Amino acid sequence: MTPATSSRFGTVPVRNPAIAARWFTELPRRTVSAEHDRQFTRWCSQYTVGALLEHFDGRPPTSILDIGCGDGGFLALARSRFPDATLTGIDPSADAIEEAQQNTPSSRLVSATAETLNTSPLADCQFDAIVVQLNLALWDDPHLGLKNAAQMLRPGGLCYIVDPVAGDTDRISTAATADSSGSELSVANYLADQAAASFTFGEATALVHDVTQSVEGTSVRVGSGGIMGYPIGSQEAVRIWRGNADVRAALLEADRSSDADLLYVHIIRNLDAGVTVDRSGPQQ
Repeated sequence: MTPATSSRFGTVPVRNPAIAARWFTELPRRTVSAEHDRQFTRWCSQYTVGALLEHFDGRPPTSILDIGCGDGGFLALARSRFPDATLTGIDPSADAIEEAQQNTPSSRLVSATAETLNTSPLADCQFDAIVVQLNLALWDDPHLGLKNAAQMLRPGGLCYIVDPVAGDTDRISTAATADSSGSELSVANYLADQAAASFTFGEATALVHDVTQSVEGTSVRVGSGGIMGYPIGSQEAVRIWRGNADVRAALLEADRSSDADLLYVHIIRNLDAGVTVDRSGPQQ
């Protein structure tokens, strides 16, 4: 049984993300994860651009930090969409930082983790937007990492987190059907390890509740499924679908009517502390 810590909002598991993280640190596995993620994260990055524009009412953010930037795919897209923004990326992998430097040379890139932000060269920086895209479950100490991120937000800023929901098996089953080789280095095994390290909706809610309690002047919205966490057919989901071209284009590119297997967290600085939970659950 995975050890856990208690929270007045629920149980936050003490995770060991090493098995999932090895797909980004061990060369044979990195090849598998990189090939899959190039396809999956392209639409997800455009979706994230849409989420930022949604939060800032269509105005481009002036400074963005990408935590776990990898090869700089999101930063490169952000540069094309927000040409005047100051872009920064961090990643614990020196190889990833080197690749990101080639893909987005105008970005500031630092070898660091979310947990070490407060002692990194970025310790005194503040950002309009902080992005955590598909890597929260890999962090050694998510509470500390998110606390650091929340404290680096400018007034009105957004820390936007998107991550797989634990227990989702659809993509794993599809990948296993597509690859019947039985190889250990398969996309199905990669996805299974990521899913095993991921948070359930309840675990993520407990985690971010505790973070907002420890950072004064923050609020949070947690959602899964639907469109950006709003139930399909709801007023908010319809409004986003009709009015946000990036979200609409991303879902159409991915051939998805919703994002039922993803978890969304919006941590906002300088609003009343608290939490709003919007959970649509898997969409049929």
